[in-house]
Amino acid sequence: MGRSITQTKLGRDVSLKFLMDNWTYLHEERFAGALFAVDAYVFGVLAKFSDQESYDKIKEFFTPRYETLGPGTAAYESSLQSIQGNIAWLAKHGQAIRDYVE
Repeated sequence: MGRSITQTKLGRDVSLKFLMDNWTYLHEERFAGALFAVDAYVFGVLAKFSDQESYDKIKEFFTPRYETLGPGTAAYESSLQSIQGNIAWLAKHGQAIRDYVE
């Protein structure tokens, strides 16, 4: 799973649900021998979100797991910044895009 599936809202939602539902397995087994992969995986799943509800959900999920992220910490922090930037961009330009599409 990675960046291509997260290009659509449905793909982002499915990817986030999978990540949250399977975090223990992914963190303790799947990436146990390749912690560097956590970085790309976390960023690939999280960075494209663009709404406050998702931001809050992601933050709520990862806050108690923050210390266990290891190499994924930087990707998590970067993802939160990307989401905040996406939210701000949509707040500024979203109406113009909707007007253009209509």
